[in-house]
Amino acid sequence: MLERILRLIMTVIIFLIIPSKLPVPLLQFGMFTDAQYCDCAPEYIPSYQSHRYFLATPAKMTEAVRTFNSRPLAFTIQLGDTIDRDYQSFSKMIPLYQQLKSPRYDVLGNHDFPGHNNAAMSALHMEHNYYTFVKQNIRFIVLDTNEISTYAHPKTSTSYALAQHYLTQAKNSARPYALESNGAVSSRQLAWLNTVLKTAKTARQPVILFSHHAVYPLYKDNVLNREKILELIDKYDNVQVYFNGHTHNGKYHVRKGVHYVNLKGMVETPDQNAYSIIKLYDNHMQIDGYGREVTRTLQFRKIY
Repeated sequence: MLERILRLIMTVIIFLIIPSKLPVPLLQFGMFTDAQYCDCAPEYIPSYQSHRYFLATPAKMTEAVRTFNSRPLAFTIQLGDTIDRDYQSFSKMIPLYQQLKSPRYDVLGNHDFPGHNNAAMSALHMEHNYYTFVKQNIRFIVLDTNEISTYAHPKTSTSYALAQHYLTQAKNSARPYALESNGAVSSRQLAWLNTVLKTAKTARQPVILFSHHAVYPLYKDNVLNREKILELIDKYDNVQVYFNGHTHNGKYHVRKGVHYVNLKGMVETPDQNAYSIIKLYDNHMQIDGYGREVTRTLQFRKIY
């Protein structure tokens, strides 16, 4: 009996002394979407069969920030809809964002344009509405899928007229995404995206895309010119993951080796949170989901 106890003690000591052989992530980052704060009573949205618990968001955000700050994150990114309907709501959310220890990156969402202008960029201290950055030789790309829309621009603008054109086309083709809450990307942004993807391919950099609206699968929350973005993604085998928000109940699909991950919205429930920490490795990604968010392991495809 004594011998067994001694063996057990030695096993524990060896386990504590010998370094773990578990793989170490190249980097980690935090992510959340659709905080959608406003000083408003809860609402039920019949078209989505879901609720919005706006006043619960600050407490959830505080919890998420606490978790993010406890980890060695390279950055934190939010995928749009910081607010729900009024510019003043930024004054409640930005101080919470500023408590993050890691650098913050922002994506614009359709609810971030209550004044039909780009005032959200000033509130969020964004220099560009779409942009790219590299960490650990991984290429991250942020898209602006509100660039052509009816909600981000005055009715007298060219962008508004072009958005109406896209919406009419979608309605005439019986597309489910013919909704004014969806937007499109410009030809200039598409050309920029192609250049960035080509540069990343030459450097053999895995690519991770972020946007507010989805491009896949086909459903009502898609980018109005989703096909153009998919065409570019299909050209480059180094694109690994496309993350988006907007659809609060979340979705996950794989298309031609690319993972399309729609994160769950933070605003959706009265008390259960929704955010994640992403761990990036050489050949895969681990999504550690918190609250409603799903934990997943996504394998990367080879870059040729």
